[in-house]
Amino acid sequence: MVEIEPHAELPEHSHENEQLGIVLRGSVSFRVGSEEKTVHAGGTWNIPSHAPHFVKGGPEGAVVLDVFAPTREEWKQLDAIAAAPRWP
Repeated sequence: MVEIEPHAELPEHSHENEQLGIVLRGSVSFRVGSEEKTVHAGGTWNIPSHAPHFVKGGPEGAVVLDVFAPTREEWKQLDAIAAAPRWP
């Protein structure tokens, strides 16, 4: 689960992992290759492996659930966060 601040931008990048996700609250705008779309609560996305993509949080920010296949190596080392999320 990732909390995205309002209008926060994640610069264009790519990774070997396929990425699936759903917006739980708020909205995000994506550019995957040359395709652009805005995804609101309940909306989903699928980003193929190695596809360049850019993400921007909507005006109210967003809470999203990201799933990577295979699991991202750098995420395997993270400890569980003890703080309560800001949702629902």
